[in-house]
Amino acid sequence: MSNVREKAVANHKSGLNCAQSVLCALEEQTRLDPVIAKNISEGFGGGLRCGEVCGSVSGAVMALGLAGEHPTAPLAKGFCEAFQEEFGCIRCQELLAKYDGKGHCDDFIMYCAEKAQKMLKGEE
Repeated sequence: MSNVREKAVANHKSGLNCAQSVLCALEEQTRLDPVIAKNISEGFGGGLRCGEVCGSVSGAVMALGLAGEHPTAPLAKGFCEAFQEEFGCIRCQELLAKYDGKGHCDDFIMYCAEKAQKMLKGEE
């Protein structure tokens, strides 16, 4: 399964949270050991476990920092702006309310994994 979107959703369906699902799907780009990736991103799911920044976004920004050859801050800013433009907000709690529960988390996960991969490849 080479498609990063499919990997991310499979990760989520296997029980990983949103941040873990995205970061682990980008293992080819980050070269981060899968156990370390799961452990380091565990607390970022559920918007830092308190409904703040979407875990998918956090996982993607971690990957941008780990794998990027450019300063992370401008990449993170651009990534967050693109996510907000796509979904209308960036906070987990607001996203879940806006999209009526967890049914759309896979949409966020797929978007974040693919967008981060494209940014890391210099395609965006």
